[in-house]
Amino acid sequence: LDGRTSINSDAKIPWYDLIRTDAELARVMAQAPYSAYNPSHLAHRYWLSTDLTQRRQLLTTLQHMQLPDGSWGWIGSDPLITADVVNALSQAGVESSVTATAVPYLQQQLNNPDLPVSIRAIIVYTLYQAGSTVDEAVVTLSQQRIQLGNEGLAALILSLTADTVYLL
Repeated sequence: LDGRTSINSDAKIPWYDLIRTDAELARVMAQAPYSAYNPSHLAHRYWLSTDLTQRRQLLTTLQHMQLPDGSWGWIGSDPLITADVVNALSQAGVESSVTATAVPYLQQQLNNPDLPVSIRAIIVYTLYQAGSTVDEAVVTLSQQRIQLGNEGLAALILSLTADTVYLL
């Protein structure tokens, strides 16, 4: 991937592309400045934390930050931030009741023509991580793969199941 994505297309290799292990990620995230108002930052802190008190506080904060439509965002609903939060919480093993209201919101966003294809692929991966069936969406997005950036291709590949591969 050589450090370039359609989101980060400059010639510099970003620091996050140099991380190779979970331990390195945890170390970098613990040292990196973060915003207590950014749901993505809080969800990743939750995912990486081993402190049960901190995890409980972060989860409570995230639940209070969730918008009525089930999404998260800075100013309003944001599909990428919502996908990031749901993905981090799903990988951290959070009960589905916390993320369940975000799933319908994300499913709606799959049909949003204003969203870049790579963002929709990231949403598909998030829904897959949350336990949703995404075979049809994977097939649809794979037909648009020329428009996908590296992060979208990676998300789509990670969403493949044995059944989906036969549909392609």
